[in-house]
Amino acid sequence: MEKDVDTPPKQQHLRVPANARLPPAPLEGGAIPFVATLGYQSQVPEDFSLGTASNTVITPRRSDVLLGAKYIHHPGTLQLQQVVSKQLSVFESIAHRTEKAKFVGLLFQYMKASGVRFLAMDKATNRWVEVEDKVARNKVSKAFRNKRRLID
Repeated sequence: MEKDVDTPPKQQHLRVPANARLPPAPLEGGAIPFVATLGYQSQVPEDFSLGTASNTVITPRRSDVLLGAKYIHHPGTLQLQQVVSKQLSVFESIAHRTEKAKFVGLLFQYMKASGVRFLAMDKATNRWVEVEDKVARNKVSKAFRNKRRLID
């Protein structure tokens, strides 16, 4: 059964404020319709484990989020930062840590269902690989923490 990528995942047992909104459905070609923001830097340690999900050769698309400080200006990575900027007030209004994790997970699921992939360069093979969901969720979560630090 093929999953409909135009509808966000169901929100089950998640208490988020009524003003919480997910980003709109992606544009043609998989791009998320957001304006890019600059100034965010991600740091990936040298011993960072990719936890790769497959060995398939991948070519990054404009909508893909690329892990690593070298790729902060990639359109998909910039779109993630815009999503985080738009959702930061909702994220900060959630009181409990577990509920924040659920919110990040929901946002990640929506992005993934919209066709966004989270990719990292495998240094051993010099190829792009799609990272495991846990690594990708951590990227989204870290983006919220970093954005909050920039504002403080």
